[in-house]
Amino acid sequence: MKKNYTLLLSALFLLLLFGCGGDSGSSGVVLAGDTGTLAGDGTQAFQDSIDGTGATAQFNFPRGLATDGDYLYLAESTGRRVRRIDPMTGETVNFAGDGTAGSQDSTDGTGMTASFAEPSQIVYLGNHLYLADSAAHNIRKIHVPTGETSTIAGTGVAGYQDSTDGTGATAQFNRPTGITHDESFLYVADQDNCYIRRVQPLTGETTTLSGNGVCSDQESTDGTGATAGFNAPIQVYQARPPIGTFLYVGTYSRIFKVNKNTGAATFFAGNGTPAFQDSTDGTGATARFNLILGLCSDGYFLYVGDASNNRVRKVDLGTGNTTTLAGDGTAAFQDSTDGTGATARFSSPRACVNYGGSLFVADGGNHRVRMID
Repeated sequence: MKKNYTLLLSALFLLLLFGCGGDSGSSGVVLAGDTGTLAGDGTQAFQDSIDGTGATAQFNFPRGLATDGDYLYLAESTGRRVRRIDPMTGETVNFAGDGTAGSQDSTDGTGMTASFAEPSQIVYLGNHLYLADSAAHNIRKIHVPTGETSTIAGTGVAGYQDSTDGTGATAQFNRPTGITHDESFLYVADQDNCYIRRVQPLTGETTTLSGNGVCSDQESTDGTGATAGFNAPIQVYQARPPIGTFLYVGTYSRIFKVNKNTGAATFFAGNGTPAFQDSTDGTGATARFNLILGLCSDGYFLYVGDASNNRVRKVDLGTGNTTTLAGDGTAAFQDSTDGTGATARFSSPRACVNYGGSLFVADGGNHRVRMID
């Protein structure tokens, strides 16, 4: 009996440590593609983004999603706030940010006294939310119990191609957008520098993991470290479990696997040619995407916010086969349609997070948070 109890405690510890961390959330394979709306009425809210439950809440271009195992946290890029959403009820409240346009020296503070320039992707790790504040060119940290916001890396000034590695304010980024984590580091898609950066979350020490700093065209290249070339890496995702070896990097129309130990980048899915509405399913280079704004996983599939195709796609992590989970490719505004598979409609689906067997998606152009079962 004592042995079984010990095993149970060990399992619970691992679940708390890995299952709820960052942008992966609880495990569970999403199969049916049944799409519903959790929160948002489809009306764009401005600096006075409205709290509420379900359709009484309003958003202003939702962008990033994370979970701490209890709540969803939404980075609202144009609303310049972080919102907290109850995934069971859709109740939405402001959590951090005053909604004003923060300049490059966006203000640290607690709760609504903090300001953001353009909060993009967001992850949860060890009682903190970490987000890429794109227009401020820095990485911010929010202490979840108190709502205190601070800056851990970045000068607030865009650094070009020769972006400086360093610690805290000595490091430079140029529109960081994607962010993910493992048990030790944050990984950042430094979009306009075409780098993948690695950040120590306690010290802010920043180094360059992969990328040559030359924002190449559609012919992004495989390579190791500085020999790899990315065409504007927008998203980066650490696949489950967090002790895995690979990061998945999304550019406009390709997905790469990056070995986080060596920086070696290899092609995984997409042929580099953007596809519109009739985006092609297939394996490896036979699949086509157009503007990858979201990546998340349940440990079996990589889910992709195929923004300009207004679809949510899924890629088999074992085979690289890409299929369409939801969306018919037609942009639907305000009256975005719930439904199953291709009967559902989105407008620029962005970040996603897997929680409790459901996939939650930031439906950016519809100013809603959707869920797919």
